[in-house]
Amino acid sequence: MKSIRNALTPSDVLLSYILVMAIMAARSCPRAVLSVHAHNPTVRRGAFGLLPFRATQILAHDSAVQSYGASRYRITQSLLQMRGGSSSSNSPHSSQPTWRKAYLGVGSNVGNQFQNIVTALSQLQSNGDVRLLRTSFLRKTAPMYFTDQPDFLNGAVEIETMLNPLELLRALKKVEGNLGRNLNWNATRYGPRPVDLDILLFDGFEVQNQDGTAADTISDNNLLPSALAMKTDELEIPHPRMAEREFVLAPLSDIDSEVVHPLLNKTLSNLLSSLKYKSHVGSKAQDADKSTRVLPLPRGRMLLFNETIIMGILNVTPDSFSDGGQFSESVESAALQAIQLEKDGAKIIDVGGESTRPGAEEVSVDEELRRVLPVIARIREGVSYVNNMHIDR
Repeated sequence: MKSIRNALTPSDVLLSYILVMAIMAARSCPRAVLSVHAHNPTVRRGAFGLLPFRATQILAHDSAVQSYGASRYRITQSLLQMRGGSSSSNSPHSSQPTWRKAYLGVGSNVGNQFQNIVTALSQLQSNGDVRLLRTSFLRKTAPMYFTDQPDFLNGAVEIETMLNPLELLRALKKVEGNLGRNLNWNATRYGPRPVDLDILLFDGFEVQNQDGTAADTISDNNLLPSALAMKTDELEIPHPRMAEREFVLAPLSDIDSEVVHPLLNKTLSNLLSSLKYKSHVGSKAQDADKSTRVLPLPRGRMLLFNETIIMGILNVTPDSFSDGGQFSESVESAALQAIQLEKDGAKIIDVGGESTRPGAEEVSVDEELRRVLPVIARIREGVSYVNNMHIDR
């Protein structure tokens, strides 16, 4: 007996106590009467097809329900503590709001496109019920459907939200209106717009209502990633045209290429590969739908990644091991060197204010800025066509 006691851990003792409590609580409950409510049947998909779920209601004596419920609550709390968890959950019946992930398409082809997208995402998060998780690369894309308009800047974002799909749609439309998009019925469909925000995919529940909200079921109505399929007069999820748009599939694949389309049952990478193949053989997808990755720059400029980009290095440090510090004493000579680098084909000039040679002394931020900023100011005065100035810190 002594050896058995020594072999038991505190967790073993606690688990044994919990099991005894569960047995005692079950024995103390009178037998409950089950009543089937056929007017509100609900089903969920089980391992072998559709199974009836929560179609019954337990009718029992109040004291028995309270006794059993209290014991069950204590048992649940103890088990969660043993696992290092907490009592809060992400189920639709938790006291805490349910956070659900969604993927949005973002785009703009009017004004400062990049800033429009940044502002839209900032406004979308302002109420605290939407959080930005991940973003894609941005792409410059030719317009589809209505082609007589400027190119678009397109991307995708992954968010999590406490809003249901229709609430999120209304939040997106509000942001679009704030940024000047014409939301009237007579607006040109697929026409120019300061910002475009579309719901592409949304987490679904095992059991859900027509509007994408969780059905009134027990608390194991689990979330299924990107699985929502719904269609109302206002909203259709997944987005009905996403599979024909490279400017949607490519950014989504940047974030997670293994996400599965809930209706087509194909991963995003598979859909993108199929679309590119169709485009290559001249099928329905048009060449105009091809997209180019871009890097937004200050003052509304962009670098396009459809060609090799050369970067020139300009060191303005006295102890540079590549050029002997020859451009550290004269701002004018450093600016002339930048001009020569641009003429030689550089699209980016990297101005370095701290040496990276082995054993070099680290300098303060103030000293680094003292070296770099006058050179950049002089280059901007004399060379309006240098694409970008990057402070290497």
